[in-house]
Amino acid sequence: MAHLASTLDNEKIKTAENAVMAIVDRYNLPVQKAQLIGGYSNTLFKLAPLPLVARVATATASVRKDSEWMRRELAVANYLNQVQASVVRPSQILPPGPHQHEGLTVTFWEYFEHTDAPPPPFKTGELLHDLHDGLTECSVTLPVMGPLQEAWKILDDPVLTHSLQGDARAVVNRASDLVQHRLDEQELEIRPLHGDAHHGNLWQTPNGPIWGDFEDACTGPIEWDLACLVASSCVFGTGRAASEAIEGYAGGFDPILLDLLIMARTIQAVAWAFVSLAEPTSSHRLQQRLDWLARRS
Repeated sequence: MAHLASTLDNEKIKTAENAVMAIVDRYNLPVQKAQLIGGYSNTLFKLAPLPLVARVATATASVRKDSEWMRRELAVANYLNQVQASVVRPSQILPPGPHQHEGLTVTFWEYFEHTDAPPPPFKTGELLHDLHDGLTECSVTLPVMGPLQEAWKILDDPVLTHSLQGDARAVVNRASDLVQHRLDEQELEIRPLHGDAHHGNLWQTPNGPIWGDFEDACTGPIEWDLACLVASSCVFGTGRAASEAIEGYAGGFDPILLDLLIMARTIQAVAWAFVSLAEPTSSHRLQQRLDWLARRS
């Protein structure tokens, strides 16, 4: 699973760890310790010595008030494993969940060794195309453009985004209005998607790269997943990696819609920064996204 720096304080990490250990104790599993291996909107623990990862909804729970999204994630991952797609596997050591303990929701996944280096951009584009092929017949009921609809709700919530003020709020509002207006004019071709297909959710393992983190699985145009894949390159880099990934995907998309959804994806990242970061206004990457949106809108 992805090794990321946790955004939680020590007390919240300990609460999440206690929830995980309480659940594994119900199944009499020989877990010696829960080792923190990262998190952003969720917190991850490796359950030594078992090949098992626990995923605890932490910041995510402030936005998603039920566990239906976790059920969808597990259902999509199970389907993709059945069609032998290269994806993460839900736990087979204990029921993968969702499990509840004192207000926290936990799912369990198979642990695998991986490196921090994702495949090169061209290969990543090819792998996204392969994933879309695997998802073609997926019958799991998924929300239409769920991640983007959720971003609009976050931005409208004065509690979650109370620190988004002044010029920054004006930039986000202007960009959001532009994206929503232009999307309303589009005839979107809807199909099952990963929903959060950035390179950090493509993990290099000894058996090859695998996709994970299907919590944002939704239906929508393929351009949304492509936007998830290439937006960071467009905002933070030269766009060369984006061009290579798009070339690897090998066509079949609308470049005008992709350009619009790159903007939408950047707005979504801004919204989640105010959910997941303790001090979002001090984030350099957030400011870069705001500057990019200001130039585009």
